[in-house]
Amino acid sequence: MSSPLKKELLEILRHNKFVRVKFRTKRNTTRTMVCTRNLESVGNSDGMDSDVLNGANHIAVYDHLVHEWRAIRVDAVEEYSVHEQMGNKMLTKKQQEILDILTEEAAEVIQCVSKIRRFGLESCHPSNPNYSNLDHLTEELGDLVCMIELTVNGGICDGDGIDRAADRKLEKLKKFNLQLSNQAIYNQRRLTNLGTFRAYVEFYLKQHHGISEHQTIMVRQLQPTSEGLPLEIYCFANTTVWKDYEAIQADIFDHLIAILPEFGLRIYQAPSGSDMKILAQHTAQATHDYHVERSTSHS
Repeated sequence: MSSPLKKELLEILRHNKFVRVKFRTKRNTTRTMVCTRNLESVGNSDGMDSDVLNGANHIAVYDHLVHEWRAIRVDAVEEYSVHEQMGNKMLTKKQQEILDILTEEAAEVIQCVSKIRRFGLESCHPSNPNYSNLDHLTEELGDLVCMIELTVNGGICDGDGIDRAADRKLEKLKKFNLQLSNQAIYNQRRLTNLGTFRAYVEFYLKQHHGISEHQTIMVRQLQPTSEGLPLEIYCFANTTVWKDYEAIQADIFDHLIAILPEFGLRIYQAPSGSDMKILAQHTAQATHDYHVERSTSHS
C-alpha cells in the first residue's frame, strides 16, 4: 500500500470503528476481513498482542475461521471499503459461544421433530424404552428456550423484539390456518422428510463459520433421475486458501452424510461386483434353507 493510501486508511480508522480490508498473506494469497485499530474491540484476544496497535504500522483483523483477532502490517493491505451496515458491534467470545450452542440446540430440535414425524410421539429407542420422542422433544425445546434467553441476557438480541416477532408469527399462523380450513385436503401443505432435511441443511450452512454469510446460500432439488433425487448445495466459502477451502467442504459433507439417516433418507450407491457377489451368496443360502425346510416337512 502506498504511503498516501496508508495514511488515508489510518485516518478512516480514526472515525470508523470497523473497515473491511483486502490484504495479501505471507503465502501470497489474498483474504478479506474486518479490521480495526480500536483496542476496546480487540480486548484480550489470544491471537495477538493489542499493544502493537499503539504504533502506526499494524492493524487488527478478525479471522472468522478461528474466531480471534490477529495483527497484520498496514503495508499488506491492497484495498479497503467502509460498510455502514457492519455497524460498530463485534461479537465477544462469550457471544460467539452462545450462538454456537444455539445452532446446536436448534439442529437438535429439527432432528427430534424429524424422528417424531417418522416414528410418532410415543415411540422409544430400544436402548431407552422409558424415554419417548415426546420426552426428547420437551427436553430439546427447553434447551432451545434457555439459549434464546441467553441471547437476550448476553446482549445479542432484544427480548421485547423477540416477543413482538412471536406475536407476528402467531397472527400469520392464524391467517394461514384460516385459509387451510377453506381448502381441500390435497391442496394443503405437507411436511416431508426431504423438505425437512433441505431446511436443516440451509440452516446449518447459514451458521457454519466457514461459509460466507454475505453471499448466496441455497439448497435446491434438481430433476429426478434413475439414480434418485439430486440435492444441490450452493454457497461460498469465506476463504480462498485452498487447504482451508477443502477442509470446510469436507467438514460440511461429513456432517450431512452422517446426519442423513436421521431424516429417513439414504445416499444412492450403485451396486459393485462385491455387492452382487454377496447378494448371490445370500440368495443361494436362502434357496438351500427353503429346500431343507420343505424336505423336513415332507418327511
